[in-house]
Amino acid sequence: MNETLRMSENEGTFGTHVSEVLVDALADWHAVDSHELTVCVYDYVDPEALDTLFCTTRAGRRREGTVIVPLDDVVATITVTATDAVDISLEAAQPAEATSASPPYTELSG
Repeated sequence: MNETLRMSENEGTFGTHVSEVLVDALADWHAVDSHELTVCVYDYVDPEALDTLFCTTRAGRRREGTVIVPLDDVVATITVTATDAVDISLEAAQPAEATSASPPYTELSG
C-alpha cells in the first residue's frame, strides 16, 4: 500500500488538542467514525503528552514542531506551525516500520 493522507486543521485550532486531530486523521485513513476506530492511539503515544508537547507557552503561542509516530499500519507525521496550523500526514508503514518499536522522532522549536 502506497497511500498518503494529509489532514490540516487551520482555522480555530488554537484550543484543539493535537491528539484529537490525530484521531480524526486516523479515522479518515481507516474510513470509519472516530468512535469506531480499532487503532488505540494510547498504545503508541500518550495523547496527554502529545498535547502537552504542543501546548501554549507563557508567551501565549502554541509550541511549534514536528513529531513522527509509528501507529500500527501507518506512520503519522504531525506538524504544528507558528500560525497554529496542525498538519498530519499519514503514510502506510513499510513492513519493518510496522513492527519497529523505536521511539518517535521529535523536533521542536521555540
